[in-house]
Amino acid sequence: KVPLNDVIIKTFQTMCNWHPVSSSIDMFKWARLARKMKFLTGAKNSNHRLDMIFMKHSLNRKLNVAQFRSVLKDIAAIRFPPSRYDAHESMENLLWSTVAMIPTVNKMIWTRAQAMAMIDEVRRVCAQTRIGAYFRMLQCKKNYFKIRVSVVLIQKYVRCDLMRRRTSRTLLLLRYDRIFRIRHLNATVCQKHWRGYKRRYQFQMYKEERQRMLQEARAQRRKKLQDKFRRCMQNVIYRKVQRIQSIVAIVWILLRDRRSFSQDVELEIQVFVPAPRLSKYFRLSENEIAKCLDNFILERGPMSLEEMLNPFFISHLTSRLWLQVVDDQLLTVNFNTTGVIEKGDLVHSSIVEFHNVKYVL
Repeated sequence: KVPLNDVIIKTFQTMCNWHPVSSSIDMFKWARLARKMKFLTGAKNSNHRLDMIFMKHSLNRKLNVAQFRSVLKDIAAIRFPPSRYDAHESMENLLWSTVAMIPTVNKMIWTRAQAMAMIDEVRRVCAQTRIGAYFRMLQCKKNYFKIRVSVVLIQKYVRCDLMRRRTSRTLLLLRYDRIFRIRHLNATVCQKHWRGYKRRYQFQMYKEERQRMLQEARAQRRKKLQDKFRRCMQNVIYRKVQRIQSIVAIVWILLRDRRSFSQDVELEIQVFVPAPRLSKYFRLSENEIAKCLDNFILERGPMSLEEMLNPFFISHLTSRLWLQVVDDQLLTVNFNTTGVIEKGDLVHSSIVEFHNVKYVL
């Protein structure tokens, strides 16, 4: 059967399409439907009852789908008492005897009924087809099992014969393989001892050759380093490990004599601070050396370059080195040529940045 809810919805849509078209059922459309369907035929005050049911469930004197369904339930309860019919049966009797006669609703019911009948017919045909297919499958399986038993029996005897032939051939191959393995093992043992002797002899020769090459390489490197040290120390006139502002530093003073190249004589002071691994060097011309030793020249009189290179005067140059420290971090090493070092109490030191350039304040 066609679901009752579909019949109710189709009836509601048909009434909404009555002139004037709207989305709900007003009291005029309801009166027209009640007069046409005669819901409460034979009952007392049928029109009054229908109007009261409409007013009970309507909102602003209009019905939506849910309210329309409630109205039909109340009418079914009055026309078909609950003492004799249940709710579903009474609603079904009301719909089939009244609204089902509306042409559009009746057409929808017949269309749905035909579709449902076609579906039932298709299911019945499919069931017949499946039953026939299952019966044919059973017949084919029965014939197949008979054929398979015969085939399995034939294959059993054929496999037994093939296995006997394969076993005899395998035993013959195993015999040949055992002879080959014995021969191969003997050859392997002989080759192993010969290769061991040959490798030991080659390794001994390689070890002696490598030892000789390492000794020659060490001797050449030692000689090269000694020559380099002599060349480096040839120009060193002063070297000392001392503390500059309580920081340990290594100071070298080298003499660069470039008079053969038509240049002046220079002193190069190299400073290395091990803690931050900072290196710095300064170059002094003959005039700058005399300027640094100005106090001694005033006391002793004019001095030549050889006299100024005396270790006593050269050691005085190291006292002009000073370190620039900011926030307990060593920045650089400086050399003061004027001999004037600012004295005072350091109250603050920091690095500032101005226009993307860093300065020490």
